[in-house]
Formats: sequence, structure tokens, C-alpha cells
Amino acid sequence: MQFETATGRLAAGRRPAISFMAAHLTLMATCAIGLAQEPEIEWINNYPAAIARAEATGKPLFLEFRCVP
Repeated sequence: MQFETATGRLAAGRRPAISFMAAHLTLMATCAIGLAQEPEIEWINNYPAAIARAEATGKPLFLEFRCVP
């Protein structure tokens, strides 16, 4: 149910809900833009090559251990 005043504006009780929705939509758009700009992760399957790349760039090495049948 929507309440309007004599001037055609929304009543004061509805304004917080509208500002909350606007803030929520702005946050969602900002997050979507940030996610769209993340660089692609390049996985290296060769362990010695991965160590060499980590040493050359000064970045840590992430190892994933999994059981593959």
C-alpha cells in the first residue's frame, strides 16, 4: 500500500525504504564492476616452473592437494 501526501510525494514512512533500496542497488552495482575487473588466475601445473615464477615475482606459492582417481 502506497501513501501519498497532498503534494503527490510519498509519505515519510516510505522514504527510508526507498533510500535503502537505492543504497543496496548502488552497492550491488559497485561489487559487480569490481568483480568484472579482477584479473584471470593463471594456474601452473608444473611444480618447478611454479617455484621459479614465485621466486621471480616475489609472490607466495599456492599449492592445492587433491585426490584424483
